[in-house]
This record gives sequence, structure tokens and C-alpha cells, in this order.
Amino acid sequence: MVPEICPIIFSMLTDAAVKRLQPRATAYRVFDPALPGFGVKVEPSGSRSFFLRFAWAGKRRYLLLGHFPHTATATAREKARAALSKIDGGIDPAAAPAAGLGTLGDLLAAWLLHRQESGGRKLDDCERMIRNNCGRLLDRPARDVTASDLRSVLAAVHRRGARTLANRLRAHLHAMWRYGIRHDHDPRTLNQSVRFGLAVNPLEAIPRDPGAERVGERVLSWGEVRDLWYSERLSWPARQACRLLLVTGARVNEICAANWGEFDLVGALWT
Repeated sequence: MVPEICPIIFSMLTDAAVKRLQPRATAYRVFDPALPGFGVKVEPSGSRSFFLRFAWAGKRRYLLLGHFPHTATATAREKARAALSKIDGGIDPAAAPAAGLGTLGDLLAAWLLHRQESGGRKLDDCERMIRNNCGRLLDRPARDVTASDLRSVLAAVHRRGARTLANRLRAHLHAMWRYGIRHDHDPRTLNQSVRFGLAVNPLEAIPRDPGAERVGERVLSWGEVRDLWYSERLSWPARQACRLLLVTGARVNEICAANWGEFDLVGALWT
């Protein structure tokens, strides 16, 4: 038997108030009087999750709105209001998405596979960046992820002071959505069961931060090139990497992350 959960009426919920809630021997709920049905559930383990209690077809139901602190109280309250609007319109907010409608995680996996099959370089860093920053959105249907959701993700990165990372994350997400829009209409994907139902790219509404990345204003002189080429202050691997940078103009990661399988020493070819 699941223990009875004790409902508690609290003052308006804030992040600070939710953080102060202490776990008990059994789970309990704290309600926010400012928004009917909205509250937070505290488990004996200490985990906290936001919910909306509502009635549908004569039965009491609960809608999960996210877990604290990954989901802020204000964000959860906004989701609760959106769910209440659906209820007013005769839509069950807890209804499962249409069959075959891909989640954001599905879109990420499909895009990465597409890049790999197209001969693009492996995007481990890109995948890690998206999963680390968009984790709470990955189980949501990609069609339901809005510009507001993604703006919140990028704003959180900005607040950490990682402005360049925010620009890179935006660029990757923009490319991923562009692929998703084309995916459903590509004749080559007609035999695939996953559909995303995307019509617009929400990243189009989010501008990049032009001040985050500045283009260099100078190049090395020939004397500096010579000094770097013959420098004894660098280790042998670092010196060879710098020489490859100088003669190829390749990106640092392309050189430093290269493996021996890319090199044909007999044919003098690096693929």
C-alpha cells in the first residue's frame, strides 16, 4: 500500500521555500494557494517534484511538471498555467503524445546519425553539450519544445558566464531543428517510423550573442612562425601539433583529437 500523502497549504511557493522543505518518513505535498492545484511533492529521499492536481472525467489526477532544482518554481508554475488553459479548452494535459511523434532526444539521435552518415566528424562534444544543458527537455516531443524553453536554456548558460558556449549550443540546436524539419519530408525517410511534426525552427527567434566571440585582429609574422616552428620550449607532440596547424590551417580539435587511422604515411595523406 502506498502511504497516504498529507496535503499542506503553504504561502506562495518560491525556489527558496521549496529548498527549505525537509523530507519526512512518508511523502507529502505542499500546495500553492496562488494557483489552484499547483504544488510540490517531497519524497522521503529528499527529491522534490512539481505537480498539478486536476479533475478529468470525474477523477482526480496529477500531472508531473518537473523536478527541482532542474526545473525552477516559476517555470513549473508557468507549465501549470498552460495545463489549466488546456483543461479549459477541453484538452487532457496528461494525454500521451501522438504515436510515433519523436521526442527531442529522438531528434538529437537522428541528427547525430545523419551527420555521421553524411561523412561529418563525430560530434561527441556536441552531443554532450546538448544533453548537459537540455536534459530536462529530452523526453518532451520535439514539436512541443518552444522558443521560450530554449531561451531559458541559453539564458542559464549565459548566467554561468559561458557566452561562447551559449552561441555554440544555439548553433547546434538550430542545425538540429533544420534537419528535423526536412526529415519528415525527405523521401528517403518514408520507411522510418519516427516523425517529429516540426513546422518552424524556434531558434530563428533567438538571436546569437554577437559580443561573445571576437575575430582575431592580427596574424603571426614570419619571424614568429619561424620561432614557433623551431621552439624548444614546447614538448615534441605540442611542437608537431603546432607545425600541422601552421601548414594546414586546420582547427585545433581536428589536429589534437586525430587518431592514427586517419593517416596514410605511405601515401602522405591525412583524411
